[in-house]
Amino acid sequence: MLLHEQIEHLCESLKLNSIPTHWSSLAEQCIAQDKSYGEFLLSLLNTSFAQAYKILEMA
Repeated sequence: MLLHEQIEHLCESLKLNSIPTHWSSLAEQCIAQDKSYGEFLLSLLNTSFAQAYKILEMA
């Protein structure tokens, strides 16, 4: 199983549905901006939180 497939599978299992959509582009942005892994992870979690909040607002 490829890396992105593993990430997608685990995120689905953990109900982290927006992470598979955003992690690759955020990783590229963080690399381009010379950000740390922690900054990448924070960006990813913030994006996931924003998506979940948006869905809750629409409900």
